[in-house]
Amino acid sequence: MAETLHDIESAIRADETEARARLRAAVAARYDEHGGHARWGRLCEQAGEAGLALTEYQLALRDDPEDVVALSRLATLYEERGEGDRAIECAERWMKAAPGDAEVVVCLLDLLLTQEQFARAC
Repeated sequence: MAETLHDIESAIRADETEARARLRAAVAARYDEHGGHARWGRLCEQAGEAGLALTEYQLALRDDPEDVVALSRLATLYEERGEGDRAIECAERWMKAAPGDAEVVVCLLDLLLTQEQFARAC
């Protein structure tokens, strides 16, 4: 029986020894499933599994190309990895998906200024 997000989340919060291994196995087992990937991505981040989180957020975009949670988290994770261009691309997609969201405006401007793309920031 496949473990649920709740089961693994509880194990991670309780700092169980095998929690991260259980998370990796559950994520691998549900790769082809549709839906819920952004929630699993958040759990991966909480567990310190940034690589798995990236994969889960990318899968969330496979399911819904305008998933604002996935786009915002990918923008942040790519920036943290030093992949500014990919971060900007995600932030731009996030802005198209949620044009009235002030958080995306701040994020995109910050990314553009950090990447010294001043003309695009204006």
